[in-house]
Amino acid sequence: MAEGAGNPPGGAFMSNDQLIQFTAQLLAGIQGNDGGHGGGIKPKEPEPFEGEPTKLRSFLANLQLIFNVQPRKYGTDNEKINYAQTYFRGKALNWLVPIIEERIPAPWTNYATFKEALQDTFGDKQAKERAANAMDKIKQGARAFSEYWSDFRLLMTEVDYTDEGYLRYLLKGTSNELLDCYQNQGAEFATPATFANWAIRQEAKIQSIRQMKGINQRSYEPRNNPTPRPPQNRPLTTSQGGDAMDYDANRYPRTPKIEKEEYNRRKKEGLCLKCGRRGHMIRDCRSKTNPARVSVAEMEHLNEEGPEDAADC
Repeated sequence: MAEGAGNPPGGAFMSNDQLIQFTAQLLAGIQGNDGGHGGGIKPKEPEPFEGEPTKLRSFLANLQLIFNVQPRKYGTDNEKINYAQTYFRGKALNWLVPIIEERIPAPWTNYATFKEALQDTFGDKQAKERAANAMDKIKQGARAFSEYWSDFRLLMTEVDYTDEGYLRYLLKGTSNELLDCYQNQGAEFATPATFANWAIRQEAKIQSIRQMKGINQRSYEPRNNPTPRPPQNRPLTTSQGGDAMDYDANRYPRTPKIEKEEYNRRKKEGLCLKCGRRGHMIRDCRSKTNPARVSVAEMEHLNEEGPEDAADC
């Protein structure tokens, strides 16, 4: 085995000193290659905090992630507090200014009480009510259950329900497909977490079966497929190889095959060219007489006088 990153020097046999040195190198790599300062991992900087109550929780969580990744860089409470304050903007910065100027004493003694002061000042006072409303409305929809469960679990931390209450709301928003499987199997779950684990595994099985059947797209909710329309036989245009007579006959109402003298008589007397009755035009004729195609000579006669003249009664 060649020496290098992750490979012991000198092959498989090492002295005690080599083993100690190699172990130290591995630990340094795990801790970020700089003794715990997080040089190997670059966490995303937190978004500036402007005092919005709904964003305080994510802001503090992002800070804690950075402190966990770089424990030596932010090893003291003052280092954590100073780092957090550099991201204050707007109302949060206005709240901090008199404290920085030492016009009023800081309402904290360590990082824990610093977070408590932020919660007292900028915390979401309606977080519980907001989470309860969101839990009542949240739905899985077309999402994977794991994504739905992540959002639901976050809401669980804001309200104080029993496991039975959480499970009832979780089932309420679950897709119909998973609910059908749940009812068919007759499974019983005491906590929302156990149901979530079952649902994620069940969804994976359903997806595997779909892939084996050649169904690539996942559809959690039934779709209302519209009734297919019967094909309509439309005449071809002249550019598609059709007959100009067919196209014109489709655009304008057809007339029964009649002699030219009869045609002239109906036109002269103001009769319908199709049924021979008065009171309507050919395009409004409701006669159930099976219309036959007019002769070429008659159609030429119609075209010479125009479609509107031919249709008027």
